[in-house]
Amino acid sequence: MPEPADQPAPPLRTWRPMILWTAGILLALGLAWSIAAVAVPYFQVRAAVMRSTAFTPDAAEMERLGGPEATVRKVSFYLRLPSRLAPNRGGTLGLLWASGKPAVPVLFKLLGDEDEHVRIGAAELLTDELRKHAGNEAVELLIAALKNDCAGVRIRVADRLGELGDPRAVGPLIIALKDKDEGVRNFAARSLGRLGDARAVEPLISALKDKDNGVSEAAEHALIDIASPQTLEALLMGLKAPEGRVRAAVANALGYSADMRAVEPLIAALRDQDGTVRRCAAEALKKLQGEEAGK
Repeated sequence: MPEPADQPAPPLRTWRPMILWTAGILLALGLAWSIAAVAVPYFQVRAAVMRSTAFTPDAAEMERLGGPEATVRKVSFYLRLPSRLAPNRGGTLGLLWASGKPAVPVLFKLLGDEDEHVRIGAAELLTDELRKHAGNEAVELLIAALKNDCAGVRIRVADRLGELGDPRAVGPLIIALKDKDEGVRNFAARSLGRLGDARAVEPLISALKDKDNGVSEAAEHALIDIASPQTLEALLMGLKAPEGRVRAAVANALGYSADMRAVEPLIAALRDQDGTVRRCAAEALKKLQGEEAGK
């Protein structure tokens, strides 16, 4: 039996440290790649924000970030970071503006941002962008934004809905006539006037009694815009309102209706107990008679 010292030594297992070394290198590379994938877009956007001015389109910066879709992707990541790591969040709005339609989903999310200035800026850019691409999605997004917590957002949305000319906005805008913010009520009335839908006449007549003079004036102008043969019946009901202010505004609007069926009710309004109503009725009759004579 051979002595232990004479036995051959076991082969060294050199493959184990090689595998561990290789795995360590791959792990380090993967970690470095992950850090770079996060850090590079972060610093790119941060630098672009520092160079850009909030709410100002900056196509040059967008190109540096890799084009519209890459810009939206990187900015979206930047905005998900805490504000202490992602300062000057409003500065990203110019980059999103320059990105065009791909930025719409991000802008819509920003309507819920913690910073009110960012929300208002996002609403401004979003409504402008959606106006360029008016359609079902645009109207639905804007109608949903009418429920935003920020009055500034609701004001801008109420204004833009009148420009899109979609009848689906009439109902939500009628509801907005009772918004707690007078600015929202004001722009809702204006937009209803632009849309010219007969459904808005009665709510606008009610808005003539609003405690805010700006809202009541906007409602009066909206009734003038909306006056037509199609809305005549609804307008005539306003001549029976108990408030002289309402009757006067309706009489004034009837002068723009171009419908001679309004003549007799306006003649009756010449005997109204309120002098302003009588004056508005007389002026309305002159407008109607002038239009009839011009035919």
